[in-house]
Parts: sequence; C-alpha cells; structure tokens
Amino acid sequence: MNDIPRTRLMLVEDERVVALNLSQRLDLLGYDVHAVASSGAEALERASQAWPDVVLMDIRIDGNIDGIETAERLNRIRPVPVVYLTAHSDEATLARARGSKPFGYLLKPFSEREMHATIQMALARFEAQETLRASRDEVRRLADELELRVKERTRELEDVLEDHRGFSHAVAHDLRSPLQAISGLAMLLLRDRSLGLPDQALGRLTRIKDTVTHMDRMIAGLLSLSRITREPFARRDVDLSLFARETASGLAERDPHRTVEVVIAPSAMAKADPHAVEVAIENLVQNAWKFTSTRDCARIEFGVRRFPDEDVFYVADDGVGFDMALATKLFQPFSRLHSSGGFEGSGIGLATARRIVERHGGRIWAESQPDRGTTVYFTLAPAVPAPTLDGPPN
Repeated sequence: MNDIPRTRLMLVEDERVVALNLSQRLDLLGYDVHAVASSGAEALERASQAWPDVVLMDIRIDGNIDGIETAERLNRIRPVPVVYLTAHSDEATLARARGSKPFGYLLKPFSEREMHATIQMALARFEAQETLRASRDEVRRLADELELRVKERTRELEDVLEDHRGFSHAVAHDLRSPLQAISGLAMLLLRDRSLGLPDQALGRLTRIKDTVTHMDRMIAGLLSLSRITREPFARRDVDLSLFARETASGLAERDPHRTVEVVIAPSAMAKADPHAVEVAIENLVQNAWKFTSTRDCARIEFGVRRFPDEDVFYVADDGVGFDMALATKLFQPFSRLHSSGGFEGSGIGLATARRIVERHGGRIWAESQPDRGTTVYFTLAPAVPAPTLDGPPN
C-alpha cells in the first residue's frame, strides 16, 4: 500500500468531455484531481474550500473572467503554481499568459508525457520559489531583529556613555577638589614654622602631601584613559619622532641631574590621530625614562622597523627590565611589576598607550629581561601576527 500523498490538482476546463478525459489521464498518472471547475468564479470558490497543490487552467473558459485573470486572482489570495491549457497560440494570448508569470504552458493537443513533465516542472519550480521566498522572509526577519538589537544596544551604550561622562565629571571635580584642599592644607602646615610642629608631625604631613599628589596623578591618568575612548578620532600623516624628541627634551629639563643618551630615528612617519598618538609616545618615553633612573648613564631609543606588511615602532631602554612571565600584566591599568617605593607612577600610562594603539587597529607588546632593559613595540594598523624581533637595530 502506497501511503505517499498524491499531488492535489484542480482542473479548470469548460468543455465537459475534455475535462473528463483529462481527469482520467491525470488519475492514471497518479494525481488527485480533487476539483474540476468550468468558470473562473467556480474555480475561486472550489479553491477556497480546498487549496490545490497545482492548477491546470484553460485560458478560454465560461464566465466573465478568463483563465489568465482567474490565475492572477488565485495568486493574490495565495501563491499556487498554474499551468495554462489552450488550443490558441496567437501572440496576443501568449503575451497575456507570460504577463501572469505561469509555471507552465501546454498547447492542445498534448501527450500524457508532456503533461506530466510540465506539471512536475511547475511543482519543482514552485517549491524552489517558495523556499526562496521563505529564505528571504527569514533574512528580512533576522535583519529587522538585528536592527532592533542594534538600536537597543546603541541606547544602552548611550546610557553607559552618559553615566561615564557623569562619572568623569565627578572624578574631575568632586573627587579632585577635596584632594587639592588636603594638599593645600598640608603645604600650609609644612610652611608655617610658627606652629612649631615636631619633626614626626612634619614627616607625616609630608607623607600626606605625597600621597595626595600620587592620588591626583592616578585620577589624572584615569581621566586621560577615559578620554581616549571618547574623543573624536581622525588619522593624518604625523611624525612620531617629533613627539618622542619633545617628550625626551621635556624630561631632561625637569630632571637635569640625570645622564641619558637619547637616540631618536629621524622622521618616523605614520598615519595616526595626532593628539592620541602623542599621548601614547609620551607615556612610552616617560616609562622608559622612569625605569632607567637607577642607571648612572642610561640609554633610551625610539625608532621604527619597516616590514612589507607594516611598520613596527619601538621604544627601547637599558633599565631594570622585568620577567617576561609577567608580560600579560604590563598593559593592564594599575598593574605594577616593580614595587611602588622604587619607581613613582600611576600605573595608567602603558594601559593608555595600549588603548590608543588598539583604537588605531594596531598591536602593542614588549620584550624584556631583568636588569637588561625593555623594548616596547607597537603598530598603528591591522597586520599579520607579530614578527619575531630580537631588539632594536644597532
């Protein structure tokens, strides 16, 4: 017993003898002719009672509407594959039939083989069309859902940014103002000799002032890190060597007792946001300056290595270095690989440099050995995995 459901077919033919003959031939081919109509109105009514899988439609039928208009009305209700039957092959009829986008066209008389092949092709084409329609609907649904999610995430991000701006304002004003007041009072007490404060009290006031100064630097670093993610960003040709030179010169003026050989490559050009990359270079050079402070004669170098796929910039020093096992912590905020007593700083500088480099689509990494110095490398554009570098060129 064959349990496979037969294709349900509606035949629209106004000649009873022809309709009976076609019904018998279709039944022999395995089709379920569940409805036979002689007019367009009857076809619409029969279809509404039980929707067919396919329709064989004579073009010239009884009633006020012909087969072509009947097919168009059926498809406005619900898509269905229609195969036209006609004894007329004039160009006007064919043009009208083509305009209704039928799934097949049989010119009377035709064989069972032709009819079966045409019906099967119509069913296959209709199935493919419906699959495509369903896929398009699903894509449209997913696109609408994605758009809605993007809007929701955008609103959430805007709320977070608004909170972030409020927090930054509070940090910049509400938190720093008390610190400045504490620092100011400590300075007044230290300078007012008439109070006759004992040395122990003066030492504690000095520690208070130094601690407040350190906290203020940390807050300033946090604000700088925060601004990096929010400020407008635009690339242009910039000379990184100029930023390195200006930073090193300023450090030498503030720390004239130190002996530091500063080597800066000429015209290390890059496509970068001028303000952001200047902050990154400042932080990297300042970091090198700080961690070479234990050297009697230190050396700091800024340069660039040109590769076919990218330019790799670097800041190298011969300072205290660090254990590479701790390298993953190097660019994290407030991460300190050395004791705070040995080297001053907020722990924000390298994290800020990393954020700037990543905004440029680049990478930043370091190579170091304890007591043999550190080289920090960075790129400013997307590139292939980092090349192996043994150190700056001699």
